[in-house]
Amino acid sequence: MEGGPRRISCSGAWPRRFASEQEVVENQPRRNDVDGALGREATSSMPHTIGVRQDRGEERYTAEFILIAVGTFPAAPPGVPVDGQIVLTSDAIVA
Repeated sequence: MEGGPRRISCSGAWPRRFASEQEVVENQPRRNDVDGALGREATSSMPHTIGVRQDRGEERYTAEFILIAVGTFPAAPPGVPVDGQIVLTSDAIVA
């Protein structure tokens, strides 16, 4: 690229729009009367019951429907250094 890599600015309306969308996603379950639990591991030994391992031990939840949503960690491709300036991960973008 002539003159070196081009930097893209994320200033302006984009961060506000992202924050607005994030608020919708985070609050949608509550608006629809859906409970949630964060944990590191989930187990199930009975129908409609799940155990969620958290820092303070295991909590058990019972419900007609249970959804387990897993998260991931960003992984850089081999040989591509993540520098936080030119090459970013999804975590850096939303931080």
